[in-house]
Amino acid sequence: MRSVIGAIESAGIPEVDYAKLLALFEGKHSKILVSRHAAAITRVCRVHERGFPLRDLPQLCKLFRFAYDQVAAGKAKEFEEALCSVMSNFAKPFRAHNAADEHRCENDVAKAFGMVSECLSAKDMPTSVRLLASEALRLFASAHGERPSALDTVPTHFDGGGETSNSRDVPESNPGPGAALAGLGAVVKPPPPRKFARNQELFRRGGCVPLVLSGLATANGVGDDQLQLAVVRVLLEASYSADNARALAEGGLFSGLAPLLRTDFRSPIVFHASELMWNVLESVRDSPGGTLETATGTGSKGFCAAFSQLVATTLREGHRKSDKELRNDLLITARMLAEDGRARASLRVAGLGEVARHVAVHPELGASSTIGLNRLEDGVVHPLANTTSQQDFEMKRLAWELLATLADDEAGVALARGQFVACLLTFVQPLTGASASVEGAGSRWTGQQLRDLQAQALRLLARLAPLCVDELTAQGAGETAVAVASPDSPADDDQRAAALDLLITMTHADEAAAERLGAAGAMETALHCLEGADAHRPVARSTTFSLDASMYGAVVTAEPGDDTGLDEGHLGELGESINNTRVGIHPATSEDPVKLAAASLLAALCDGWGGNRKILRRADGVAILRSHVDAVTATDRAVPIALSAAVIYATWRCLVPCTKNCAHFVAGGGLAQLLNLLLACTPTLRPVVVSTLADILENPKTHLFFHEWRSTGGRHALVPAGGQGITLMLNLWRAEEGKMGTTRRDGTLVNPENPLRGSAEYVKPDDGGLVTTYSTLTIERSATEEAAAKAAKRDADHMMSRVFAVCSLLGFDNLRAYCSPADALTLTIVERYVDFREGEMWEETEEMFREEGMRPVAADRQHMEASIAEARESALELRDVQREMLAAEEEKARRLEAEFYEQMRMQKEREEAHRWYRRDMSKLTMKERLTARLAKADIIDGSFRGHSSQFLTVHSRDLDVTGGSEEHHARTLEPMTVRLEPA
Repeated sequence: MRSVIGAIESAGIPEVDYAKLLALFEGKHSKILVSRHAAAITRVCRVHERGFPLRDLPQLCKLFRFAYDQVAAGKAKEFEEALCSVMSNFAKPFRAHNAADEHRCENDVAKAFGMVSECLSAKDMPTSVRLLASEALRLFASAHGERPSALDTVPTHFDGGGETSNSRDVPESNPGPGAALAGLGAVVKPPPPRKFARNQELFRRGGCVPLVLSGLATANGVGDDQLQLAVVRVLLEASYSADNARALAEGGLFSGLAPLLRTDFRSPIVFHASELMWNVLESVRDSPGGTLETATGTGSKGFCAAFSQLVATTLREGHRKSDKELRNDLLITARMLAEDGRARASLRVAGLGEVARHVAVHPELGASSTIGLNRLEDGVVHPLANTTSQQDFEMKRLAWELLATLADDEAGVALARGQFVACLLTFVQPLTGASASVEGAGSRWTGQQLRDLQAQALRLLARLAPLCVDELTAQGAGETAVAVASPDSPADDDQRAAALDLLITMTHADEAAAERLGAAGAMETALHCLEGADAHRPVARSTTFSLDASMYGAVVTAEPGDDTGLDEGHLGELGESINNTRVGIHPATSEDPVKLAAASLLAALCDGWGGNRKILRRADGVAILRSHVDAVTATDRAVPIALSAAVIYATWRCLVPCTKNCAHFVAGGGLAQLLNLLLACTPTLRPVVVSTLADILENPKTHLFFHEWRSTGGRHALVPAGGQGITLMLNLWRAEEGKMGTTRRDGTLVNPENPLRGSAEYVKPDDGGLVTTYSTLTIERSATEEAAAKAAKRDADHMMSRVFAVCSLLGFDNLRAYCSPADALTLTIVERYVDFREGEMWEETEEMFREEGMRPVAADRQHMEASIAEARESALELRDVQREMLAAEEEKARRLEAEFYEQMRMQKEREEAHRWYRRDMSKLTMKERLTARLAKADIIDGSFRGHSSQFLTVHSRDLDVTGGSEEHHARTLEPMTVRLEPA
């Protein structure tokens, strides 16, 4: 192998004596020969016309530095040709002697291109050299054309066999992670090409970003269009790397682009600058923890004025397809810029808000001639007037989004008031059954385009509602949204969900909106949306029909025809007859946005005004929510829980605060359904369910329903079949204890000094996910485990406080009267939870004061010490109580065991005595019967085996069987002899 490499080295890559060449440059008598120096550099470039060797870069950089110094000394004309040759060679890929050169010479490559970048801003550097240097930098940043496209970086889905959508790229011998995940929809984002990623990294390490930005400023000062375009193309290639894009934003890119944006929008510079701004803003926004505030220059007056003028010009004069694409790109860039508060204010001052508003409402509500968009006044049909092409449709949507973003604060909300809100409502009006009040609102766009615009209009109204809810109320947006979401509306699910979101936002933004919307029929509309599109058609059901199979919005485990475990009596308790049970459409997705928004709207309306709870009850909302709680119980745990959480929260806010609604809910079996839900739901839903139970149990009349509940779960459920409600609550408590390791296996406290701080020795694995398994595989294991412990402690406190509330409402003495010994042991800890939590809180406060170097006053210090001491005394007392309980249970078990064995012994004695004294009448045991039967069988078998070869002879003369009396027969039988003779 070495001989081959040597042959390639000697034949393919010529060698240059750089020491002799540098001596020529620095020699005492030859250093004045400037033309010979330039010719020598040109000769070196000609020798390496196929590309510079990687190993020679350190020596080559010395040559180039000498040339730079000569240019700075005023000898640019002599070295122009030499430097052009140098930059031309840098535009070619480097040559390597072997495969290791790429890794060994990375620092040399970075330094070399750093020197190339210097010439862009070097004083007196010829323009031709700068152009060639820009081209070399662009080719290097793009990996000589190997930059991946956007489609190449899209995540690829794996199927169960591990094959990707592009199967030829995956060898069959390496199936990849898809096979391990068994078709669970796993995706993997392919890494960027190695060469492109390496070149971008070297571009950053060489300090090229600030040098190229400085070169852009130099090009702007010179005013050379070709040089500006060349530098912008370099920046564009660098912006495809997220790290370089963020460096460009922080280095003041946008300030340098301001002069370029004032050129004609048909110039290639503007097209490249538009894509450059998009890349940079997107990278800054999507970076972890990054915000647009890190970008410098986005809020400068010069940049915002030039950018706003460019947008207005493209809107007014962009007729070609490429012009319209540029216009839409600029609108997207403007929206991303407006997300930054500083740039938003500057763009409004520069007039972009007025431009966006006139474009957004034109031609539906007309336009002002201040920006030249009024066809009637200037006599010109502008590109955005009446066309419905795909580019103009995108422009309409982007203009709406831009205006909503510019109006996203108190200072800019005036842009949205009046015409914009009226325009959005004009598009929505056809969904209410009314014709469009303004010409062009409903007839200009095609069917699908109009539907998309209507859904976007509703979402934008919901976005603007917190800032201008009074404007929406004055123009009737609430009533319009109710009509859109009503059953008679032709709106689709997307539009109906957007209308419900608008109602939710208006309810939260205005205290009086809940009462007004409730009177307008919002409650009935939300209930209908929650039921489903087919809920108004009653369908007969059998007793074995799955109640949850009719609900859409979640994938359920039960199917029609499965036994639900409910008889007719239980179905009657649900408040409806079997024949009148409501039916919804079949599930289409795992999370239905219409049902999700409807449940959230019910909770918001009932929170806003108590009278809506009465409307809900009269509209049969109690039964509807109860049926959905039952559907949530049967929902598979793998399904997203957004809809389930919304239903439980709506039940909590709509039914529990109202006495009558709560009574109907509990009497119909709602409390039992919530307890059943605790058996099946994910741990994330448990806190809200237990909170709902606690609020219901504030009424003492509901306690009986809790005490009478029995579990129907399997042996692997949270409570096995037949378990009590208190066992379910205490199992939830014990699950949280297991996460923190606060109790031993027998249920006693691990740390009496601080009961709520357990030990890792007694921590039980959590079944809520794979977090514990993952944390043990990470490198920073201690930090991960510490964070997981803190999260478990925080979640446990939330759950424990809820369980304590339920038990305290039921009464600890009442629960101890019938609970099991194990539950009674845990109940003693629950009863003292408040004391333990208070002591822990004061310890944390004391530690916080100690860390900050603060010392509380004497009174506060005494109170803290007394509270901590009281909590510890309570824990020590609890430990003694638990020991006594365990000792009592152990003694009781020992006594019961002794009594049991004593009863067995006495029973055996009685049986023996009975058989001895009344042997003829006593009944044999099964063992004695078996022994007797076997003995009898042995006797019979033995008799036949011993006499099988003998015969029995009886003298006939000794028997008279023909007659005679009994006495005669008896006398005859007496002398009868039986003789056995051998055969």
